[in-house]
Amino acid sequence: MTVPTTAVWYPGVRGVPAKGMVPYAQRLEAGGVDQVFTWDFLTGILPRVAWGDSFSPAAKVLPDGDSFYDPFVQLGMAAGATENLGLSVCATNAIRNGPAEIMRMAMTLADASGGNTVVTVGTGEKQNTQPFGYSRKQGVGRLEDHFRLYREYWDHDEPFDFDGNYWKVTNAYIGGARTHRPKMLLAGAGPRALDIAARYADGWVIPAPAAFAHVEDWAAKVVELKEKVESYGRDPDEFICGIEAIALIHEDEGAIEEAIDHSEFVASFASIYGRMAHEEWEREPGVELCRPREYNYTLDLLPNEVTKADNDAVMAKVGRAMKEKSFVHGTHRQVADHWQQYVDAGASWIGFLDFAPFVFGIEETENCLDRNIDVCRMLKGLPVGVPEAATAGA
Repeated sequence: MTVPTTAVWYPGVRGVPAKGMVPYAQRLEAGGVDQVFTWDFLTGILPRVAWGDSFSPAAKVLPDGDSFYDPFVQLGMAAGATENLGLSVCATNAIRNGPAEIMRMAMTLADASGGNTVVTVGTGEKQNTQPFGYSRKQGVGRLEDHFRLYREYWDHDEPFDFDGNYWKVTNAYIGGARTHRPKMLLAGAGPRALDIAARYADGWVIPAPAAFAHVEDWAAKVVELKEKVESYGRDPDEFICGIEAIALIHEDEGAIEEAIDHSEFVASFASIYGRMAHEEWEREPGVELCRPREYNYTLDLLPNEVTKADNDAVMAKVGRAMKEKSFVHGTHRQVADHWQQYVDAGASWIGFLDFAPFVFGIEETENCLDRNIDVCRMLKGLPVGVPEAATAGA
């Protein structure tokens, strides 16, 4: 039986105190979760014109869906408040930071966590790059340079030169001190990205059901990727295959049904991120497209350019089947059983993105955290129920 590394997402939203990470991380550690993870977003994915009390109960507390703290600073807070909790970023990108900067940050987290760190790097979404003056045109080539350079920075104990697709360094050196090596994972699903992962990365992460909504597709891709890893003379058993597990966990089935039927947040998220490539919805019985078939979340989304008329037109087309299939929803047992299939098919890292606080209210955060801890414990074969110590400092 595969026992996965488990992680739980910390939203890291400004509007709640930055130090809220501290009791959150302590609760995860006491509950037996392996890692806390957060993402490197400059802005959110939801249209600004939609944000408001009717859209999400979180709007009563948060001014918008676009305010995020620095993920590396937040994880530093978690490191200072825990002893053994892993610290992970899933994900940052190869456009807004250079490979030396990302590797230095990753090495810092790995040292603080005793090596229990994964840092996932992708090409970057359009909404987190283009509005801020960054171009994605060199995305995959730069991603390859990054992963090659991560290895070079770790392996070299003296200055070195490197001439890549776009990145060139001369006498580069970030020092020879070594404690724990971070695991550098790649986010992406295209053929070239997967080849880069197989050649140079420590693993691969993909969100589901946004991508690989069907476990048989996931299983086939894991086999294909590990064969490619082996073809490059690397150990496939050491290669991490990870899932960002999008969930909506609640013990009240009626509350979930109500959210699927009436939550504007659920409808908006489903239309944008239910499937990263919108054409994938054509595989799902009973689902009608609400955006152009060629729409792709990573390549096309610019939420600050969406008008109210545009947003209303999309929302009018979002059907119940699309909303229902955009989240793995149910009780902690039902959600754990679903993701256990992915673990059985090769997932060795699984991080939960549970949007319950944004659907049911910020006051649900502690209950949401307990449910996520229970799911992680189930996947690790541990008894459910948060230990008494988990409530300390909360």
